[in-house]
Amino acid sequence: MAVLQKLKIPSKATFQVVAEVSIKNVDSLKRVSTRDDVRYKNILPAYTVKSWRKLLSVTANKPEIVKFLVSQWKTEAFRVRLGNQIM
Repeated sequence: MAVLQKLKIPSKATFQVVAEVSIKNVDSLKRVSTRDDVRYKNILPAYTVKSWRKLLSVTANKPEIVKFLVSQWKTEAFRVRLGNQIM
């Protein structure tokens, strides 16, 4: 569903058009995955992100970002900010 929500589907498009748009998207993702982008294995708080688009285009970076956020949210400073919210 997330992939479908990101597609730029013209209004009043048929399911055939949606299928074509999604195939084009898969092809572009394959091209992106063959690029030589940076892969983070251990994200540190001091890292500066020059391009979020490039960072997020590498699938392997996404779980690392989640791990980093969870580790930060576990600290006392963030627990106070988060209050009683359930993540």
